[in-house]
Amino acid sequence: SARFFAGRSLATAYTRLWFLKKGGFIHFQSDSGGSIFTWTLTKFGFSQIETKLPELKEAGFKCEHMDHDLLVTAAHLGEWLLEEPIGADFVTEQELRRCYPESLPEWIPQSQRHRPDGYWRIPFKEGFLAVALEVELNRKRASFYTGAARFYEEHNEVSRVLWIVNGQPFARALAEKFNAYLGSKAVIHNLVALKDFEKFGWSAPILFGAESGKTIHFLLHPGSQTAPKHVWTQALLDTRKCPHRSKIYEISTGGPSCN
Repeated sequence: SARFFAGRSLATAYTRLWFLKKGGFIHFQSDSGGSIFTWTLTKFGFSQIETKLPELKEAGFKCEHMDHDLLVTAAHLGEWLLEEPIGADFVTEQELRRCYPESLPEWIPQSQRHRPDGYWRIPFKEGFLAVALEVELNRKRASFYTGAARFYEEHNEVSRVLWIVNGQPFARALAEKFNAYLGSKAVIHNLVALKDFEKFGWSAPILFGAESGKTIHFLLHPGSQTAPKHVWTQALLDTRKCPHRSKIYEISTGGPSCN
């Protein structure tokens, strides 16, 4: 609603989405527990925009792990939800997965050996910085992290890597692993605890790394002293079916709901 229906009510935006659903362009997708709901494209909806995309090496659009992909979207867009700074840019995990390397920007690694959850291009002084995003909800085998560390060590066009991981102990263990493997070069890896991110968004503190003691906002806005006024991350992670309570349903059942 904030991004695409500025100046209109939440109910208006919700109604527009239902018209798209009725037309078969989008539909509701829920997790196995029925507690998370997201709007996603349908196969028909994807077919309507496919011709506007670059040639794809792998046609597709569906998310595989809803809770993970929702967090990635919230982290990637963050306080840039409405408008990114001049000169800033994104590359998403879906683009990395679906597009041919030659269709992707030259400022990211062209190697397909490791695929992060996305990249930011951040204006800095007279140039820019490239920052990679990694969201890890479950621990993987040690070789995955050493492989990722080796990848970023070989591709110094990536200035920083932001890891959002499930818990401070996990963050500490990963920082120790990077320090043991990379030595002083480990500082490019900034680690944030998932709970902090869910609560504070881009204002979440960085626990380990070159920007330790700073925030995600500081990392993605180098030199800026202005803290974000809105926590758009919380809005992006709001997975209610609709943003308002049905008065008719409350009267008939005595409780709030929305169908």
